[in-house]
Amino acid sequence: GLTDILALTLLIRSFNWAIASVLTELFENKYGKGVVVSRLDDLEALGQVMAGVNGVIYVVVKTTESALAAVAKHSLVKRVVLMSSAFAAVIPIPDKKGVYVDETTFNDDAIKAAWDPNTPKEIKLGCVYAASKTEGERAAWKWVEEHKPAYTFNTILPNFTTGEILYPEISGSTMGFVRDVLKGQGDMLLAFMLQRYVDVVDVARLHAIALLANLVEL
Repeated sequence: GLTDILALTLLIRSFNWAIASVLTELFENKYGKGVVVSRLDDLEALGQVMAGVNGVIYVVVKTTESALAAVAKHSLVKRVVLMSSAFAAVIPIPDKKGVYVDETTFNDDAIKAAWDPNTPKEIKLGCVYAASKTEGERAAWKWVEEHKPAYTFNTILPNFTTGEILYPEISGSTMGFVRDVLKGQGDMLLAFMLQRYVDVVDVARLHAIALLANLVEL
C-alpha cells in the first residue's frame, strides 16, 4: 500500500517503531531512508518526526492518542488519516439481515464478547482483535472531539485485505493465508467467516484520497 502512495511522487517521510531489515532494504533502495522511533508514546520523538510534514497516515492503534497529540503541535499538518479496521464497526455475520452501519457505529458487541468469560474459545481471539480496533478508533475520535486540533481527521476501515506481497520472505498476514492455500495449507483462511475482501492497492488509494482530497472529511 505504501508503494502506491509513494508512486504519487509525493515527498514521504516513513517512520517505524523498529527496524525490519527486509523492509528497510526494500524501501530504502527504492525511496530513501526512513526514520525509526523506538517508543511511539514518546511525544518529543514523534514531534521531531512530524516537523515540516503536511499530512499523516497512521496505522498503529496502541499509541494513537500520542500520535494525534504530537501532530497537533505542528501547524503545517492539515490532514491525519488513521487506518482502523472494518471490525471496529461490525463483525460480519453471513445472511444476517437488518445490519445498519454508519459513521457513528462502533463494535460494542465485540467488546462485550472479548470481556465475557463465556465467549467460546474458538472465537475469542477474533473478538479481542475487533474490540482492540474498536476501542482504538473510538479513543481517536474522542481525542479529536475533546482537543479540536486544527487538522482534519479521517479513518479508513478496510476489511480482509488481499494483493501483492512486496517481499516473498514476508508472511503477508491475510494475503499470506490466501497464498498458503496454494501450498495445501488452508486452515487459517478457513478459520475466517464469510466476508468481503479488498485489494491492498485500493486501501492505499483510499488513504491517499483521505490525505489529499479536501472534500473528504466527516
